[in-house]
Amino acid sequence: DIVMYWDDGSEEGVYSGLIPSMQGSATLSYEGHSFIFYERGPNGERLGRLIKHTMKKGQAIYIIPPDDPETKKTAFYKSTQEEIAFFDKYYSENNTPWLSYYPRGAPILPFHPADYLGQ
Repeated sequence: DIVMYWDDGSEEGVYSGLIPSMQGSATLSYEGHSFIFYERGPNGERLGRLIKHTMKKGQAIYIIPPDDPETKKTAFYKSTQEEIAFFDKYYSENNTPWLSYYPRGAPILPFHPADYLGQ
């Protein structure tokens, strides 16, 4: 498991949550905020620092790259890489981040073409 701390400038940081192995987590933050991720020991203690991520404009997903080559073959890792590629492509084409679910299913309600605004 991994523990996440918001970097408030102090030595300890502010505990922000636990992320079970091979799972994701979500948090709301601002551009420029940093989060530090540590391995979690068997008794819940904070072990070695894994990575520090600083929030960037237009980036919604941050990943802790696995060391194990087998992990990179898992469906979870591959789907996360596909999602990141989609987000990056969408941002580069539209200059705004994707704000919906991914992957988003096809529409279930019918669409009707409009000939003018307000129709």
